[in-house]
Amino acid sequence: MHDTNKINLGNQPIKRVHSATFLGIHMDDGLQWDEHINHISRKIASGCYAINSAKRFLSVSNLKQLYFSLVHSHISYGIILWGTAFKYKLRKLEIAQKKAITNVLNTPYNSPPTPLFKKLNIPKLHDMLNIELGKFMYCFYTNKLPDPLLRLFIRNVEVHNINTRNKMNPRITSGKYSITSRTFIHQGPKLWAELPINVKYAVSYTHLTLPRIRRCRSRW
Repeated sequence: MHDTNKINLGNQPIKRVHSATFLGIHMDDGLQWDEHINHISRKIASGCYAINSAKRFLSVSNLKQLYFSLVHSHISYGIILWGTAFKYKLRKLEIAQKKAITNVLNTPYNSPPTPLFKKLNIPKLHDMLNIELGKFMYCFYTNKLPDPLLRLFIRNVEVHNINTRNKMNPRITSGKYSITSRTFIHQGPKLWAELPINVKYAVSYTHLTLPRIRRCRSRW
């Protein structure tokens, strides 16, 4: 009887594993992103330690540069993939990011986070996801993605030929399961539909600024 759980590449069997790392992204077989979130959490902890150690000697401006090098870079990398994990899984990263911000400003840990992020003009994790997802969808809308990524979405005009201003928008779809419905393939078109028309017609995605994204905050 043929074992459907075994996959061969030529004559070589491919071993099934719980998780694998590809280009620095830790992917598990259920796309729950626990391992990658834990990986980022450890990176942020190291960054927080460095910032906390340096805050007695460096200015806020220099500490902010440290934050972007040691914390922000790890959060932003691949965020449109793992950032769609369930909110309770991302909570530890939100807490760690806030700790880094309080270290930069040398404020008490229990300080309200929103004023601190605004003071430094630094986006929170969820805003970072929406900004990067908005940039990705802008590249799709303007045909600046590689062909394989362009084929991830269907434009409205491919489904019906009604001439509307939204005809070139990616078609909004729903995943069959909750885990797939949260992926960027389904959430990207939803976010794009919420953005104002002048952003979609912008000359570059640098117009996808934090205030614009906040006004179109995704309700995942």
